[in-house]
Amino acid sequence: MTAKAAFYVVADRRFFPGLVGLVNSLRLQGHSESVVVLDCGLTHRQREQLQGNCRLVPFDRSQATSPSRFKPFAHLLHARGLVVVVDSAVIVTAPLNDLFDRARAGRICVALDPEEDRWFSEWEDVFGLRKPLRRGRYVNSSFVAFSADHWPGLLGRWWEACRRTWRQPWFYETGAPDGPAAQGGQDALNALLMSEVPEESVWYLATGAAPIGEAARGVRVQDLATLRCECGGQRTLLMQSVGALKPWEGAYWKRFRGDAYSVLLRRLLLGEGLALRVDEAELPLWLRRGLTTQAVWQVLVWANTNPARPWVGRSVRWVRSGYGRWGPGTTGILRLVDAEAWVSDVFRGLGVGVCG
Repeated sequence: MTAKAAFYVVADRRFFPGLVGLVNSLRLQGHSESVVVLDCGLTHRQREQLQGNCRLVPFDRSQATSPSRFKPFAHLLHARGLVVVVDSAVIVTAPLNDLFDRARAGRICVALDPEEDRWFSEWEDVFGLRKPLRRGRYVNSSFVAFSADHWPGLLGRWWEACRRTWRQPWFYETGAPDGPAAQGGQDALNALLMSEVPEESVWYLATGAAPIGEAARGVRVQDLATLRCECGGQRTLLMQSVGALKPWEGAYWKRFRGDAYSVLLRRLLLGEGLALRVDEAELPLWLRRGLTTQAVWQVLVWANTNPARPWVGRSVRWVRSGYGRWGPGTTGILRLVDAEAWVSDVFRGLGVGVCG
């Protein structure tokens, strides 16, 4: 009998657009498995929209500095069968059946993190490891698939390790220092995989299959309707938005580059044949439809990828700091060369804010 599978994801009101994109991508790839959402602060309206497509589990997010530290919450539900822990900022771009077969056979399937050599000897004490810590390849916790029948204690140990970090500063907090537990549940998972789990039991997705960070810049969308992508000549299975800001947030315009994730996300939020939809008015301009969106998209890509931008930014900061004295016309000149200020003027000229 094939072990039943389920996806487990943590979300709040801020990550709702990403969650919608994830669920829609799963359904487009033919995955009808249950999606279990740890509700750490969704709105009433968002919960209503998810009804029929997700199972919601209420949880008090105030117990930790970041909901991301609740990732192994499937432990609280006594999950069995195939467990897939996935971030709400992930898009599935191909069927995962072959990967699931590996997981059912006893492998723990994970994606490598760009910081592949991250390691701390302190993990042994920080996470209360029960076996000696060894060096290993650091993985990203945005996608973890394994059989809870083969690994009945993994969820519980991961949950226990995460609880040790609940009150510690989160890595993405302003000014939060790096350290053995700065990345919370991700550090906890890696500590376990490099100690209590035999090295040969971990299966690493190829970089092209799950590109993260700089590697994701090489992703090319081949078929927007089916979400098919390739990276370095390999079929991509997963796309992820990394960083503290996400493409559906207004402040993201300073980072927006029109990457493959953003292209796919717009299709998954407003396209045809979707299980879930969002209110277009709640999305930033670059994720909407129409001529204005196309213009804003191009302006932002130009502003954020222009090779001169770093030099311009440094020059503007130098003048603003008082080291340059250009006289009464300084403000007007700065508006011409400061890309961020100029883009803001464009938005105002359109009669809307970045988020409408």
